[in-house]
Amino acid sequence: MSIPNSELFVNRRPRILVVDDLPDNLRLLAILLNEQGYEIRLAPSGAMALSSLSHFQPDLILLDIMMPEMDGYEVCQRLKADECHRAIPIIFLSALDSAADKVRGFQLGAADYLTKPFQSEEAIARIEHQLTLQRLQQQVTAQRDQLQAQNERLQLEVQARQAAQEAAESALAIRSQFLANMSHELRSPLNAITGFTQLLLSYPQLNPDQIRYLQIIQRSSNHLLSLIEDVLNFSKLEAGSMVLVPDACDLSQLLDTLAAMFQLQADQRGVTLTVSTATGVPRHIFVDEQKLNAVLINLLSNAIKFTDHGRVTLSVECETPTTNTAKNCRLCFSVSDTGSGIAQEDLAIIFKAFVQTKAGQQTAQGTGLGLAISQEMVKLLGGQIEVESELGCGTRFSFVIPVSLQTAQVVTIPHRHVLALAPEEPAYRLLVASSDEATRLLLTSFLSPLGFEVQAVNDGQTGIDVWEQWQPDAAFIETRLSQLSGLEVVRRIRACEDASSRQRPMIALIANAEPPRLTELEAAGYDAWLLKPFTLDQVSALLAEQLGVEYLYADDARWGETLQQGQTRLDCYSDRFWREQLTQMPADWLAEVRAAAVAIDEVGVRRVLAAIPEQQSELRLALDRLLYDFRLDILLDAIALLDE
Repeated sequence: MSIPNSELFVNRRPRILVVDDLPDNLRLLAILLNEQGYEIRLAPSGAMALSSLSHFQPDLILLDIMMPEMDGYEVCQRLKADECHRAIPIIFLSALDSAADKVRGFQLGAADYLTKPFQSEEAIARIEHQLTLQRLQQQVTAQRDQLQAQNERLQLEVQARQAAQEAAESALAIRSQFLANMSHELRSPLNAITGFTQLLLSYPQLNPDQIRYLQIIQRSSNHLLSLIEDVLNFSKLEAGSMVLVPDACDLSQLLDTLAAMFQLQADQRGVTLTVSTATGVPRHIFVDEQKLNAVLINLLSNAIKFTDHGRVTLSVECETPTTNTAKNCRLCFSVSDTGSGIAQEDLAIIFKAFVQTKAGQQTAQGTGLGLAISQEMVKLLGGQIEVESELGCGTRFSFVIPVSLQTAQVVTIPHRHVLALAPEEPAYRLLVASSDEATRLLLTSFLSPLGFEVQAVNDGQTGIDVWEQWQPDAAFIETRLSQLSGLEVVRRIRACEDASSRQRPMIALIANAEPPRLTELEAAGYDAWLLKPFTLDQVSALLAEQLGVEYLYADDARWGETLQQGQTRLDCYSDRFWREQLTQMPADWLAEVRAAAVAIDEVGVRRVLAAIPEQQSELRLALDRLLYDFRLDILLDAIALLDE
């Protein structure tokens, strides 16, 4: 059954057509229906009723039967034969009250039958009943149309998902090329995540939940970094571009660091972790420490992951006895555990890329690349990795590699957390040139609180201008810059320097530390490099190496004296920093923030800070830190600098 009108009459007056040949009856019905608020149209004959339908589409028809020329039955019959009007409900009005007359009316399609004379209440009730049925029918039809439209949308979504799935399957075919080109680009955003997480963890007033959340972010970032390293290393291996970079290595420190790294993980699983070094193993060797470390990390991580109780042991033995005159030896490294072991059918596939054993699939962790990469790295180191395992009893991975002995000792510096520049140190000027806003902000946030003066730029030409005009003590220059690349910036600066003067250090910010890349940096004039993601300790250690900077550390007694004198990390923002940042803000903004700070209205201050434009993120971060440490006094002092 179709709806007589395409327009729902829920929000308008219902329309009724009254057909009767007697004028008195028409007037009576007109008065009655008008009082009820209906929109009515009167027709004194059947022919006029049919003619009026071309410009008046009723929701209901009251139709008299006894009329000259064309009676009500014929009118009804014509209406029901017309598809456009078939669904309009018809109520017959007649003095004919025999059952036969009524049956005939219903057979022709009438919805109801009123016998004259009728009661007004009865007529209105029957009319309302039919109109209610029409409303319900219209609503059902509208809902049906809506469901049909939703079904069509769902079908389109299914088609889109199928197309997306096909595109994804196509993308898998070029996985290796994609990973090789894109994975290293992940280092810049990861640098922001790890760096700002470390920065936030240094805030003294974090509550336990905030600390836990940040530690989760930190652990997840480290896990993500390990996955990225796996992908990058595998891409390099597939491309044949991975090479050895031997250097001096303190083997004892490397093993101690590994033990400290995995001790917490072992304790959490109830596993005893042991690092054993046999007699005669040299401490100072010449080897590619990065690759050796990566292999041992992978083997230890797997051993602890698949050991629920018992022990994990890393042991090192010297296959060739060392003497005072020996220059080389062969070291045997082994990682054994008492874990679940590896099934015999899995031993043949564990070194294949993107393949995991059943136990590995159950943990739902990792890329399936770790052992494949470890095997290739051990081959580069000159050895062959081997595995022995018994299901339910444990596993032992081992490899033997040749190393050269170092006669000179490797100087190692214990890890100490930097808090500030030492009191006697000058305010070093540092230039940061990076096209990535997060990198600029992170280095500024690391270094400014320590007492360094930092100026950050986002393109190469501006970097040259600042270098010449501001004369910084050192610069962090990203290799990828707009206008001029970082390499070109350094070449031009070095070309203009006086050969007899001391060259100020230039440090490259990079995401690729492969030997060809480092050779290119050195040729351009860079003094050192910093690989993303980097930490505050790495940055501060590099500056100590390049500039001879001395710091206050957390275990330094002078730090306590500095605190007693009222100096905190917030005081380390220089007057120049505040002037440069605040002079860029409108006068009315400064007045508003000053008023809120004087009133100690932290909510008001934070509301005003929301107006700081996005390009002044350094100012926003500095002011956020003042608020976090309840140092509105420093904010007022900074604003007062503008009046001097």
